[in-house]
Amino acid sequence: MYSALKMLSISLWRSDLFNWIYKNRVETIILLIMGAFVNAGCYLQMHGLCLTFFDSDDYMRLVRIKEFFSHYDLSNNIISRCNIPFGCELHWTRFYDFFIIIPVYILSFFVNSIDKSIEYVGFFIGPVIKSVTIVVFFSISQRLMKKDNAFLLTAIFSAHPLILPFGIFGRPDHHAFIMLFILIFIHHVTEIIESNFTNKKLFITTAVTTVFCVWISPETLIPLLLADGILFVYSYYDIEKLRLLYTKNIFVSCGIGMIIFFSSNSAISKYSLVMYILMMTLLYVTYDDKYLKNTILRYWHIAIIITLLILLPRITPVEYDRISVLHAALYLCSVAYFGINIINQKLKYKNLIVMSFLWLIIIAAVFLSEYPYFFKGMSADVDGYIKTIWLYKVAEMQSPFAHGDTTFFVIHCIIVATSIINKITQLVNRKFDFPDLIWWILIVNAICYTIFAGISCRMLPYSVLFGLPFIVDFGMNSSFVESFHRLWRIVITSFLSIFFLFCTSYFDPIKKEKVSGQLYAQKELFKVIDNLSPTPEVIMAHSNDGPSILYYTKHGVVGAPYHRQARGIIFSHKIMSDQYNEEMIKSILRTTNSSYIFIRKSQSAKAKQENLVSMIIHNNLPEWASIVKLPKKFNDVLIVKIDKKKLNP
Repeated sequence: MYSALKMLSISLWRSDLFNWIYKNRVETIILLIMGAFVNAGCYLQMHGLCLTFFDSDDYMRLVRIKEFFSHYDLSNNIISRCNIPFGCELHWTRFYDFFIIIPVYILSFFVNSIDKSIEYVGFFIGPVIKSVTIVVFFSISQRLMKKDNAFLLTAIFSAHPLILPFGIFGRPDHHAFIMLFILIFIHHVTEIIESNFTNKKLFITTAVTTVFCVWISPETLIPLLLADGILFVYSYYDIEKLRLLYTKNIFVSCGIGMIIFFSSNSAISKYSLVMYILMMTLLYVTYDDKYLKNTILRYWHIAIIITLLILLPRITPVEYDRISVLHAALYLCSVAYFGINIINQKLKYKNLIVMSFLWLIIIAAVFLSEYPYFFKGMSADVDGYIKTIWLYKVAEMQSPFAHGDTTFFVIHCIIVATSIINKITQLVNRKFDFPDLIWWILIVNAICYTIFAGISCRMLPYSVLFGLPFIVDFGMNSSFVESFHRLWRIVITSFLSIFFLFCTSYFDPIKKEKVSGQLYAQKELFKVIDNLSPTPEVIMAHSNDGPSILYYTKHGVVGAPYHRQARGIIFSHKIMSDQYNEEMIKSILRTTNSSYIFIRKSQSAKAKQENLVSMIIHNNLPEWASIVKLPKKFNDVLIVKIDKKKLNP
């Protein structure tokens, strides 16, 4: 892991980013101060002067960090205290954890407490990542437009209500990490284009960044493949540029293979490593024209990749938590397509189109035969019952149209679409130069992410990320405003941006988390819960409350708000929401060995029938239950103690 982090730091150091920061230090400092004030103000509005965390994902991330410092085992993804007796398997990859673990370990020498160190690092890591993101975004923006326009664009980016939650205080969430690495990748690609593909070292540093992107999350794969596709089309008739792109992808494939190997003990992963190493020999084969005339060597890499695709589905599900094997396989398919088109590069144009299209169909067919549910989304394998009782409530998984946000989303699309059309008109009516290729990469990403945002609210922030540059460019450089004085252009751009912010702020998840944040801020409550028993007990709670109880107390819980934890969610739902059935409830409490039930009174308002929660709230307790006395300030919470002797038959 140390070598991986070292490679990443070298990839950034060898770029011109640090020199650029020094030259633009005044603007950078101003933007960072602005970003810090906006983040701090947003946090204070939600939580006041209380050091707490944003949502259940943040608590669960820090619970896993605590688990690591308990046994120092990076290969263990099971949180044993969660969803007892089944355990909770977290599907997040480990890469982000290292950026929390390392500062936690260092800080622990100064605060003399791992728990305090975790709390402080978890609280501040979001703004730190956001600060780096702002700098990288400003660097990319300045390559596309004038410095003052880039400054305006970055200021809007740092304050946008859909981007804000990615770097707010008290949110050690991996989404901020994803956005940062997407921007680092685009920064490297921008440098490659600026150097006219002549700097071969940049292809290596970009490959390193790409490996980390694929490792972080499947979501990063979208801009990676789209950018590679644009570069591929642009450099198609330059075999040297094509070979450089192919070299980068081979290195990425081998890097992914190394991660799978080092994070797994299964024989299949070791065999995969051998296959990836064999792929390295393809570099020489591809670079030497005489080998391309050899039929066996020409299609050797195709045979290797198809073999890998056949082997990858046999990898155990645990390894999906090390790196997304499915999306790694999709990246391998793109590598195969690169190699095939290099081989066929000297064909006549019509034959080339036919062969490229044919191979695209073959590769897609092979991939989909191994992963038939790829296009059905991340919830394709989720239990159908879970979808009806829980998943439909997860806002980020739903379409904005499903929540009555149609008008605001349409306005968002109209603003972005108008700005993109204006930019495309500019690009096709002028001589092609350096920034144009970057603009085309941004155009394709903006269009794709806006379409994806119509399917899932989760993609809205990325639609904003890629859409904002076009809005600022439209307001400052379009033919509609070029006759105006610069001051008026700034006013027009500010109006467009504010209107854009107003429209998209309707989707602001911060306001949706404010109520739950009031509960999470009650640390005293969790101290009381921790002191319920001197030994760890099992607490039955609503799924969304589970992670915070795990973080603040020594006790175990049922359940956790993750689609893989089907049994825990079902048990929690049957206790909290289903119609009262005493035998079923007793059976669940015995199975989970629960000693307490954690209830929020607000839950009863959502119940459509009489259930255990509503009965307890109205003081109609079963014979095996009794209320634990709490301070009056916790009047929205009830804790029920279970008499196991009366519960058992």
